[in-house]
Amino acid sequence: MKNPEMVSKPNQERRLEKETGQSPITSRRRRALLKQTDGIPFEQMPYQCFQEARKVLQEDRKEKLEAIQQQRERIARLKESKVEPQDEGRKQHRLDSMRQKLERLKILADINDPVVKRRFEDGLGDMNKPIYRHLAHKKWLAYKRPLLMQRITQMNVMPDVLPHVEPLVSTELSFAKRRVQHGDIVDSRVSEIAPKMTIQPYDRGERLYTIAVVDPDVPNVEKDGFDYRCHFLAANILISPTSTNVRFSTLDAESQTIIPWLPPYSQKGLKYSRLAIFILEQPLLDPLAPGTSALRSQSLDVAAIKAAGRYTQRAGFILRSLVNSQKLKPAGVDLFRTQYDEGTAGVMQRAGIEGWDVEFKRKRIEPLPYKRLKGESTNPSLLAAPRPTPTAKRTQKQDSEITSRYIQLVDPSTNRLYEDPATEQPLPPRTLRGVLATLDFKTHRLIQVSPDEPRNRDFIPVCKIVEKKDEYRREKSRKEAQKESKALQAKTNSVKTLELNWAIDGNDLSHRLDRVKVFLEEGRKVEIVVASKKKGRKATVEECQGLLGRVREVVDGVKGAREMKAFDGKIGGFGVVVLQGKGTLGGKEEGVGKQAGEGEVPVAKSWGVSELEKRKAHVEAQSRKAAELAETTAKGIARVDSPTSKLSHEPTFKPSGFNPRHDAFLALQMAEFARLPKQEQEDMLDPVKRHQKGVLGAKGEYADELADDEDYGDLAKFAG
Repeated sequence: MKNPEMVSKPNQERRLEKETGQSPITSRRRRALLKQTDGIPFEQMPYQCFQEARKVLQEDRKEKLEAIQQQRERIARLKESKVEPQDEGRKQHRLDSMRQKLERLKILADINDPVVKRRFEDGLGDMNKPIYRHLAHKKWLAYKRPLLMQRITQMNVMPDVLPHVEPLVSTELSFAKRRVQHGDIVDSRVSEIAPKMTIQPYDRGERLYTIAVVDPDVPNVEKDGFDYRCHFLAANILISPTSTNVRFSTLDAESQTIIPWLPPYSQKGLKYSRLAIFILEQPLLDPLAPGTSALRSQSLDVAAIKAAGRYTQRAGFILRSLVNSQKLKPAGVDLFRTQYDEGTAGVMQRAGIEGWDVEFKRKRIEPLPYKRLKGESTNPSLLAAPRPTPTAKRTQKQDSEITSRYIQLVDPSTNRLYEDPATEQPLPPRTLRGVLATLDFKTHRLIQVSPDEPRNRDFIPVCKIVEKKDEYRREKSRKEAQKESKALQAKTNSVKTLELNWAIDGNDLSHRLDRVKVFLEEGRKVEIVVASKKKGRKATVEECQGLLGRVREVVDGVKGAREMKAFDGKIGGFGVVVLQGKGTLGGKEEGVGKQAGEGEVPVAKSWGVSELEKRKAHVEAQSRKAAELAETTAKGIARVDSPTSKLSHEPTFKPSGFNPRHDAFLALQMAEFARLPKQEQEDMLDPVKRHQKGVLGAKGEYADELADDEDYGDLAKFAG
C-alpha cells in the first residue's frame, strides 16, 4: 500500500514515508473512507446524510452566487454614473467598499464546500481564488503569525530596528534547501551563500516590495555601544499570491539590487548577532478596473538611490530613514541569528572582511569605593586594561580556517597519501572548496597536518579527514587519564594524621594500625602522633617499645613503604613519626651503626633494621646506662658537667627509647639528693611518689621534666 490517499494505518504511513518519502494526504478517517468506496469520487459518496447535507450547501451556494451577480451589476452601474468633481472621492470610496463586499461574498459561497476544503488540505488550492487565500490566511493567523510576533518581540527587533511592524504577508527563509525557523541560529558557512525566501501575500493582484536585511548588533568600541549594518538591500521585487519565491542571488543588479549579499558574521567574544529581514511594501498607484488582475505599485528609481549614495553604505545603515524617505510600508518580517563558530574566520577572510582575528572582551567596571577590595587599584586605566588572551590549546587549522586553495589529502589510518590503484601514484591535490562541499560537518572534520609556509607561494598543505566521534573518544580518554593521575597525585601528597596513646588497648591499637596499613597501601603519607593522657594510666617502657615495634611491623608488611621522618620525641612522652606508603628506602638497610665504645650509645639509623637487632641494641644500651649512672653517682657530678662527657651529647636518632641528656640530669639530681640530710630526703621522697613531681621541686631547674619521666622509680630505689 503505497498510495498516499489510501493508507489508513500507522504502520502503513511509516512504511510510505520510509520507502517513497511521501506523507499521507489529509486525515486518516477520510483516507480509510476512500479506501472502502472502490474509487467513487468524494462528492458522490452514497451516504444519505452526506448527500442531504450537500444539497443544503448547494442551495446556499446558489443564493451566494445570485448575490455576487447583483453586487457586480451595482458596481458596474456606479462606475458608469457621472458625478460632480467634488464627489469623485466619495464615489471611489463607495466602489472600494462594494468590491470588498464582493470578495466576502465569493468567500462565503465556497467556505462550506467539502471539495474546496479537501483541495486546500491536500495543498492543491489555487491562490488566485479568494477562498483559498482566505483559508491560508486564517491558518497563518492561528499559529505562525503569533509565533513570529513572539520571536521578534522577545528578541527586541522592535523597536531596535523599526518602532512598529504589523506583518501582513507570511515569510519562509531557507539556505541551500534548509528551512530556517524564526530566530534560529544559522552556521556561518551555511549563510555564506545568499538565501531564498518565500513571501506569501493574501490580497489579490501583484505588488512591488523592497527587502532589507539589517544587523543591529555591530559593536562600536568608541561609543561603547552598537551600530547597524546592512547585509542586503533590493527593491522593485514583484510578488503575487501565485509568485512567491525570491532568490536573493538572481535579482537584477541594475534595476533591483542596491546592496549585494554580505555573509552574516559575529566576531569572537560576542554572544550572537540578530539578522532582521524586513519586507517593505512600495507605494500603490490608483487601482485599475475591477476586471483587471493586478494592483500595480510605484517603482523605485534604483539608479538614483545608488547615485545619491546615502543608502549604499553598509555601516551605519538606518532603516527608519529609508522607510520615511521612500514612503515604504512594513508588510512582513523575519529573523535569524548568527554566532562565532569554527567557520566564521574563514567566511570573513573569503568575503574580504577585516577583523577576522579580533576578539572582543567586556571592559571591567570599576567597583564602588565601599565594595573595592583592600589594596585594589583605583586607576581607571589599570582597571580597564584588557587581560591577556590565554593561549589556544589547538594548534592545527580546521575546516574553513585553512586558507590554501588546494590541499593534499592523506589516509587518516596510515598517514600516507592517497594513491591511484591503477598507477600506484599519489593522487593530485584537490580544491579546498570541493573537499568541504563533500563533508558532513556534523560527523567529520578536515584538519591541516603540515604547518603553514607563508613565504612559499606554491605551498600545498597536507590535510586529513577525521571523524569527530574518534576525536571525542581520544579526548575523553586523555581527560580521564589526566583526572586519574591528578587524583593519584593528590592521594599520594595527602597527609593522614593518627593519634595513639602509649597505654592504648590492644584491640584499639590493632584497629588503628589496620587503618595505617590501608593508607600506606594507597601511597599516602601518614603522620603518627604518640602521647600519654594526663589523667590516664602511664605505660611502662616495655609497652612503649612494643607499640613502636607494632608500628615497624606494619611498615615492614607493606611493600614499598618507608619511614620518611624518624621518630622524634620521648619514649612515654610526646613523639611524632612520619611514614610514606609505596616508596623506596633511601638506601640500603643499615643495622646498628658502629660498635659502641665505652659510654657510647649505639644508634639505629634506619627502620629497615630487624626487630631482634633493635631489641639487642636496646638491652646493651640499658646495661651500659645503668653502670655509668652508678659510677657517676659515686664519683659526683664533675664528669657530668664536662663537655667531653659522652652522656652530654644527644644522638640523632633514638629508637631504643631513652634520652642521654635526660639521664645525665637524672644522675645530677640523684647526686644532690644523696648529699641532703636524712629528714629532708624523706620529706622530698613522699611527694614524688604521690604526685609524680620533681625531686627538687621548685628549686630544681628540671623538676617538671623529671616528674613526667617513667624512671623516677630509680630515684626512689636510690634514696632507699
